[in-house]
Amino acid sequence: MKPLIIVFSLSSVPKSVVLVYQSFKFVLHYKIKFLFGINILKLLLPIAILLLPIVLLYAYFNRKASDWSLRLFEMTQRLIDKLLSIAPVKRQNATEKALCIVRLDVVGDYILTRNFFAPFKEHYKDYKIVFIGNSIIKDLSVVADSPYVDEFIFLDHSIWNQYNGYIHSRQHAFRFLRYLLKFFIKRYNELLMLKKTHYEIAINPILPWGDILRDDIVMKHLDASFKVSVRHEPFVDRGHHSVYVSDGKISHFYTHLFNIPKVSKFLFEFHQDLFSAFFKTFKGVDLAPVPFGMELPPSSVLKESSQNLLNGLSSRYGVLNLGSSDFFRCYRYFNRIVRYLNEDIQLVICGTTPTEAKEAAKLVKAHKNAISLVGKTSLLEYVYIIKGAEFALGNESSIAHFAAALKVPYIFILSNGSSYATFHPYPKTLCTTHHIIYPTEFANLRESKKIWEQRDVNTIKPSAVIASIKEHAPHLLKENTPDDIDKDYFIEEV
Repeated sequence: MKPLIIVFSLSSVPKSVVLVYQSFKFVLHYKIKFLFGINILKLLLPIAILLLPIVLLYAYFNRKASDWSLRLFEMTQRLIDKLLSIAPVKRQNATEKALCIVRLDVVGDYILTRNFFAPFKEHYKDYKIVFIGNSIIKDLSVVADSPYVDEFIFLDHSIWNQYNGYIHSRQHAFRFLRYLLKFFIKRYNELLMLKKTHYEIAINPILPWGDILRDDIVMKHLDASFKVSVRHEPFVDRGHHSVYVSDGKISHFYTHLFNIPKVSKFLFEFHQDLFSAFFKTFKGVDLAPVPFGMELPPSSVLKESSQNLLNGLSSRYGVLNLGSSDFFRCYRYFNRIVRYLNEDIQLVICGTTPTEAKEAAKLVKAHKNAISLVGKTSLLEYVYIIKGAEFALGNESSIAHFAAALKVPYIFILSNGSSYATFHPYPKTLCTTHHIIYPTEFANLRESKKIWEQRDVNTIKPSAVIASIKEHAPHLLKENTPDDIDKDYFIEEV
């Protein structure tokens, strides 16, 4: 019996960590399944959970917290990997062939992937189609994708969101400890659950950046005859990445890696290339261009409270979303824009955080026909609200993709330029009503191909947003709205 190879790097680890780790070495090395008739894993997991706090506290009070939070996170993931490699798994008796698609990112990536579920349903009619996604999109995906997906598996977002190193001080050690213990238990259990099903084909369509991502971890532990993804390659038209992580760490997770040229291309078009290559290789068919959009069933399928929420809106309304997943994408001057919007059209303000709720309260005072639904809607309700909107206005966030997929007549999005080409601007072949307003200086960066550099979204003048609305949908503004509202606003404030 071959011993397991331990991949931890212990050269710079405190002695207490080494001792704790070596306490598991006997089990990990020899794969002893039973000790005195007791399953060793049932003993190992509680011991690991009890000893982790000691290791963590030692690390936090003797090293830099910011360094150790990431190191311990990575070490915990490796420990999970090793435990899973020796865990006895009782396979479920599969009565049909299954194919799964893994996509753990949230709204933007999901919206630009989901239309490709349909070709799988068409060309793999004798397969069960399974979607493994993020719990954030659960309710929406079940409603929107049920015609094409036979089974949904949603992984806990609090555990599968990207680790962001939010612990920056020793005072947060106990908070991080709670998180890591939850992470250990939940991720182990969810990966163990996934290992119980055999798939004929498993596909990870995520755009590779060279790092081992959440989706790669899931693919590593899935039981599948064919594991498919994209080979990691540098962008051929960007000069900012001089060093790339080798895909040697990732390639052994997969049986097939497609060589899709990584040029600056909109994500939906990248998926068209990837899935075209897949169907050509596995089915010998040429995949026709997949249409972009989102079809939702009538709102009558929603629960009564959701229907009442939608019925309470005016017949004509627009949606303003104040939030974004990243603070540097959030525009601070919507108050200067809202006061010039046509008040015959109701303004529905959406968001999620308490800060956005405070901002919405101010905007309601500036617009006589505005209401705030910040923190009052589910994702599914939010999508149905956007579906009926006459216009959409907001930051580079979920509203940009929902509005495009739902064919909102007028869409105005403010962007600092990050994720250019991959997520914006929308190609006219996909959405003709999508208008992006960038900082002025971003035009020069785009021309010089330094499109990875981002600028402060708040350098966009409110007048630029008004100018875009006036050009494409002047009826959304009050009559006699001045061209230079910045000057007008300044005079009134004085």
